[in-house]
Amino acid sequence: EVNTSLFGKFNIYNAICVISILHEYGISLDEILSTFNKLHAPVGRLDTIHYKDNLIVVDYAHTPDAISNIISTVKELNPQNIYTVFGATGDRDRTKRPIMRNLVLTNSKYAIITNDDPHNEDPMNIVNDLLENNDKDNYKVELDRIKAIQDGIDMLKDKDVLLILGKGHEEFMIIKDQKIPMNDKEIVLKYIKNK
Repeated sequence: EVNTSLFGKFNIYNAICVISILHEYGISLDEILSTFNKLHAPVGRLDTIHYKDNLIVVDYAHTPDAISNIISTVKELNPQNIYTVFGATGDRDRTKRPIMRNLVLTNSKYAIITNDDPHNEDPMNIVNDLLENNDKDNYKVELDRIKAIQDGIDMLKDKDVLLILGKGHEEFMIIKDQKIPMNDKEIVLKYIKNK
């Protein structure tokens, strides 16, 4: 038996592979297994925060494939509801935006569309691209990312998951030539500490 705080089938597959390779290199199973319970996800990748009976997950997912994978992984936990805070990076591939939106709105009880890194693009143009040909209404737009994250936390009731996607480990939001200090996990920890 292997104990680890990592979750998701892909982490199980990775763990099996790593254990096998390390054992082949002559490291004892006892040593390998005792180390596994100390492992944690890299900062900003399936970065989990427990809040009451809920789970908040901060992740760098900012492409359709990454969003699909994180949602699939979180669904393995059988949450009551999934809520998602997400946006799209400015000055990047606009065609992926409606695909990302569709993945999020189809798999979330409710979503909050917010700023990611708009760069030189008007944030409302990004939102309009995200909502192009949308027929769902389980979302709202809140461009202030801090407020969007706080609103997402406030929606959590019991055994829910909040996904905060797009920035992960990043320490800044880039708007035109400004780098505004912002870290999703720090925003979460500060907000739940004061609740």
